Formats: sequence, C-alpha cells, structure tokens
Amino acid sequence: MPLGNRASALRIEHQTVPLADERIAQILTDAFAPHRCTVEFQDDRRKVALRVRGPTGAEFVVEGKRLGLLRDAEALAQYIQDVRVHLGRHRLRFYVQANWVSSDVGSQAPVPDERHIDIESWRDVRFWSRKLGCTQSVLRAAVNVLGPRVKDVEPYVKRRRSR
Repeated sequence: MPLGNRASALRIEHQTVPLADERIAQILTDAFAPHRCTVEFQDDRRKVALRVRGPTGAEFVVEGKRLGLLRDAEALAQYIQDVRVHLGRHRLRFYVQANWVSSDVGSQAPVPDERHIDIESWRDVRFWSRKLGCTQSVLRAAVNVLGPRVKDVEPYVKRRRSR
C-alpha cells in the first residue's frame, strides 16, 4: 500500500448523471485514507466542508466548497486532488488511490472476499480489522506471517485480543 502525496492518474469515464449528495459524501470520506475524514453539509446543503484528522490527532478543516461545483465527477476528482496536495503540505500522507470516482455512480463499494484478506487494499484492511476487532497493524502483521486466509488469521487475532 504505497503512501504518497502525488495523485496518480485518475481514470474517470464521462457521465451525464450528476452525483447525489450522499455519493459525494461517500467519495470524499473514502478519498483521504488512512485519515478519518468527516463531511459536513453547510448552508442548507449548498456547501460541503471537510474535517480531516491526522495521525497525531490534529484536525484540519477545509472550508466549504459549493456543492453544485462537485456534482461533476471530473470536478470532484480535481477537488480531491487539490485538497490532498494542500494537506500534504501539512505532512499528511495518503494511500495512493487511482480511481476515486468511477462510472458506477450508484453502486456500493465491493464486498471483501470472505476467505482472503488483501493487505494491498486499504478497504479490505479496514473491513477485516473492524470485523476481527484488532488494529490494522496487527492484522497486517498476522497476514504477513500466517498468510491471507481468514481462517488462519482469525484465531491468532482473537488469541492476541484476549490477552
């Protein structure tokens, strides 16, 4: 899972359907991993502001952006890239994610494989660490030692948690 400030090339297919408020909030929340990002709607849902919490607990507030300007997928991707560059100046690092906004606007995030843990996917790591009740670093260490199968990793994580 490489970390970096430079945004990779975005693969966005042209869409004619404007993005809904909830979809914009979901994309913005997911775009700033591994940091927690909270999306706040302001001025009767005409603006969107971001709160990004860094690893030290410092909170960075990105002032409100007009929501109408973010309904286009390309504009939203550019906004995410600009905010990541700005926050990178404050030494926040992000997972490199090639495709923040895709053509499948209405679909949900893919469900992780029930049998394997992909530690190269931050969504998989987040999902399995929450499901197994451990930290992401413990999960990664377990997968590196025991392999990616859930049935091998789960007993180790549960034994470690019960100590």
